[in-house]
Amino acid sequence: MLRAVGLELLVVAVLLEEAGYVATERRLDGHRRKVRARLTEAGRDAFDGHVAALHAIVDGTTASLPA
Repeated sequence: MLRAVGLELLVVAVLLEEAGYVATERRLDGHRRKVRARLTEAGRDAFDGHVAALHAIVDGTTASLPA
């Protein structure tokens, strides 16, 4: 049985994968299932945009926000 945190993480991973932000690889290691996730190009772009927006908030500007 998955712990609540593990289950929540799995749900988030599935949502990010469906949105095209991450690619996942699932495998069985003994009796445990393991998932490896990596950012896709779209995921990296979205992350970079989010970080830029956070920097703009901290700096008090909107000039550095992507279009």
